[in-house]
Amino acid sequence: MEELLNRLIEHFAFLAPQNGLTRLSGGSNSGAYRVGQYVVKISTLPDKDQFEREAAVMDRLRDKICVPRVLVVDTSRQLIPMNFLIQSYVPGPLLADCWDDLTKEDKRRNLIHICDQIEAIHDLTRDSVPPLRGDQIAWYLDECAQRGIPNDISKKLSRFVQAHAHLAGRNAVVTHGDLQFYNMIRPPGGHDVYFIDFDSVFSTAPEREILALAHAAYRQDASATRYIIPSYIDNMAMVRAYRPDWFVSDELVATMRLFAVPRVCYMFDCGLNPRPSESEGRLQYQLLFEDPIWERYMRGEAIDRLM
Repeated sequence: MEELLNRLIEHFAFLAPQNGLTRLSGGSNSGAYRVGQYVVKISTLPDKDQFEREAAVMDRLRDKICVPRVLVVDTSRQLIPMNFLIQSYVPGPLLADCWDDLTKEDKRRNLIHICDQIEAIHDLTRDSVPPLRGDQIAWYLDECAQRGIPNDISKKLSRFVQAHAHLAGRNAVVTHGDLQFYNMIRPPGGHDVYFIDFDSVFSTAPEREILALAHAAYRQDASATRYIIPSYIDNMAMVRAYRPDWFVSDELVATMRLFAVPRVCYMFDCGLNPRPSESEGRLQYQLLFEDPIWERYMRGEAIDRLM
């Protein structure tokens, strides 16, 4: 990967090599690297639609919400044999890394700002990005089941997807899909929150965003804390107080659980980890599909204590 990055640095004059190179992240879809005031994302997938869709959505949102500026998107695979995207670098910590240090009022302001930005994303026309259908979730589940998900969990998830797949297209809006706090940056000196990593953007039910916000409260090592991080305990209640219209559906939790299926699969598959983690996958399944405290939290109800 370093050889490919060096080739890009040599080709684009604004990627000054003296600024150094820092690896920011790496997941199942792409790797991100900081070069000075820019971020280079290189896709690990052959499909060119991912970066083209991501760049188009970010460009459309540039004057509406806080997003990095996309400078280059290249899916020709001629300069390097992978799709890549170059965008501006946003300074500041990830919201996940500074949330515990914020006052309750700062948290409320940030959540309001986040909700307003989510609404701006939802206001995009439905035709701007492709739909995420229930059969695609079923296909992903079947693919992952061949890579280590225990048969009993796979069957339970399959039955759930079969029963609720139709909810994926209900009241479809444009969704980021992974608005957890590690995909948000809080620049110093203000209350703005930047959204990053739009590689999972699809048109689908709005509950997908609520699930991502709720899922941010999950701590995988929380064997003694009932799974919900104490500093996140009021988050869903604050969101519901500001946007009660997001919680009116009778099928809200079922729809959120439908979008939780890929998250559970990911925990078993562990992304780039060659060995699946059955303990983390089972914990994730129990949390999202069986835990009554978590269900109340997803509904935006106030949770007084952790059990």
